[in-house]
Amino acid sequence: MVGIFVAEDVHENVSIGECGFIASNYIPQTDTSIMLLPQYHGVGYGRRILRTLYGLWVYEIGQSTCVATVWQSNVAARSILSSEGFSQTSEYIDVRVDEPCLVYERSRVAIAT
Repeated sequence: MVGIFVAEDVHENVSIGECGFIASNYIPQTDTSIMLLPQYHGVGYGRRILRTLYGLWVYEIGQSTCVATVWQSNVAARSILSSEGFSQTSEYIDVRVDEPCLVYERSRVAIAT
């Protein structure tokens, strides 16, 4: 599944950015994407969207691993990914902007019954 969705604050009825799943020539897996307008950085939207996308990807779509790629300079996104259980698995240079990118993954944890 690949798709980009408008991210909205439903209480304020405003668009705050975009999110979804994208395919890229740079990494082999479908990537989780969150891009928020600057005025919505640092207030919790990114974390909530990441949790929603992860849940959709692994529990609704049924994939075993969720992948997110961030520029090395995006310290805030790296911190959120780490605190939400994602681990850095690789890195590469984004040749479009000549900047290192870090690939994070979080695998679905099987629940014992």
